[in-house]
Amino acid sequence: MSLYREAGSRRGRAVAALVAALLVGLAAGFAAAWALKPEPTLADRVADVQDEVRPALDALELVPLHYESTNPVTRRAASAQLAAAREDVLAARSGLDALQPGAADRLESAFDDLERQLEQAAPVAEVESAVAALERQVRTSARLD
Repeated sequence: MSLYREAGSRRGRAVAALVAALLVGLAAGFAAAWALKPEPTLADRVADVQDEVRPALDALELVPLHYESTNPVTRRAASAQLAAAREDVLAARSGLDALQPGAADRLESAFDDLERQLEQAAPVAEVESAVAALERQVRTSARLD
């Protein structure tokens, strides 16, 4: 063995070069994938808004069922369902306003009206009618109809 030659230096350089090339290739692959990712289409965005409001429609469906009960605990559950529906709809606020400017404010006002009806113990028929109107409004705003 020569005194001037380091043992294994070629092997170390080769491994280092291979690792460096692998890292550069990996970084280039991620950069290319990021640059080429597709932008969401309008249809994708509409579908996202619709997916966000569907749980609200399910919750609204339960409001009259709970409200018509004579059991006070079950009747209070109508308010809880309404609150859950409101939360789901308002979570989609920006998407709803993009589809129909001012839609979220109109929906929030309709939720306020229905909440007042529940608090004032309105007749069941009025609550059912208000819930049906609110469901139609949500469906129209999210383009579900």
